[in-house]
Amino acid sequence: MEKLPEGQAVDFTVTFSTRTTAKTGKRTAVLPLALRGAPTVQLSLAAHVCTPEVELSSETLAFGEVVLGRSRKMFFRVTNKSVVTAKWFLKKTLVRDEGSFIFEPSRGSLLPHSKALVAVEFIPTEVRTYSAETGFRVELNGKHKTVYMQGDCVGAAVKFEPPVVDLGPIFPFSEGEARTV
Repeated sequence: MEKLPEGQAVDFTVTFSTRTTAKTGKRTAVLPLALRGAPTVQLSLAAHVCTPEVELSSETLAFGEVVLGRSRKMFFRVTNKSVVTAKWFLKKTLVRDEGSFIFEPSRGSLLPHSKALVAVEFIPTEVRTYSAETGFRVELNGKHKTVYMQGDCVGAAVKFEPPVVDLGPIFPFSEGEARTV
């Protein structure tokens, strides 16, 4: 730096960049600032490296038995445990039963120490057991989580007694005949 009059200031920008493999925590550096005609000034710089981290209230959702033609919703909570904003999203896997489990929302952004609820709806389409898993990712975080879902679809237990009803002949334009089953 050259010829800075007394009482004057100079602004400069310092940028700190990390690699994706950098460890978290406090980082410090000393930058010698050489001035012409004056002693070198030691400028101390500090940065706190942190990774966005979330916690899931449950990573396994057991929907139990659901009657065909109906659905069931379950919820899990996403909590941002870090001091920075955490942007998260669900990564679908190519599994046969993936389409039977619907997430709402499927992505989001959480401010530090905030929470959000994610609804998962199980909608079976045939009588059988369903299971799937979905990846839960947080941007700028290399650790991956997985949400596991399982549910059973059962048919409605309907039984007619008697199994056969004979109504006999019915004439056109008549009021018809009724029997209780």
